[in-house]
Amino acid sequence: LHNDSLRPQTFNGTDVDVDGRLSLTIDETVSLLRFMFDLLLEIYRNVYVLIARGNHCPTIELLVSKMIEIAYEKEPRLIVIDNTRKHTPFSWEKNFQLITHGDRLNHQKKADIATSMYRKEHGAANFTHVLSGHLHHHDSKSVSGVTSEIFEVLPTPDSWHTESGFVTSDQSACLLRYHKNGGIIDRHFHNPRFMLK
Repeated sequence: LHNDSLRPQTFNGTDVDVDGRLSLTIDETVSLLRFMFDLLLEIYRNVYVLIARGNHCPTIELLVSKMIEIAYEKEPRLIVIDNTRKHTPFSWEKNFQLITHGDRLNHQKKADIATSMYRKEHGAANFTHVLSGHLHHHDSKSVSGVTSEIFEVLPTPDSWHTESGFVTSDQSACLLRYHKNGGIIDRHFHNPRFMLK
């Protein structure tokens, strides 16, 4: 989505590349999410959805989350996780995940949030994983008993990233599978750039 209003700017007023048609962007966003969720509901017993709010468009990301919740209110297998908190906890079996956009946070700060703000969840887990984006490139570090990981993004670099020299990041989406006793079993990367050539 990139911008947080009809202006081509982030929540804090930074100019960003946008198409200029916010209504079309929202239409495409909702259509894509609905397609993905319907497909996931055909495959899985339950689907948990979290729209992690970032630093560019936190207002619209909150609204999209509420739209999904209302659209699927009669589908009990699709659970929308409340995204009013910037750092959102999620526990499954012996895994604890902290999902956060990651802006203004290094790996140590993310681990500190997971272990201090969510002591109970972290203490009950065999594996604590902080998942974030923001920097557009992949990086992972084990710190303070936590695996903190930054994931790549699908879009190509915008003009700000290109002009600032952030042009070496790959584009990918990553699927992780966790074991119920704690930890990542495997991961699958999808690199769309190979499809474009």
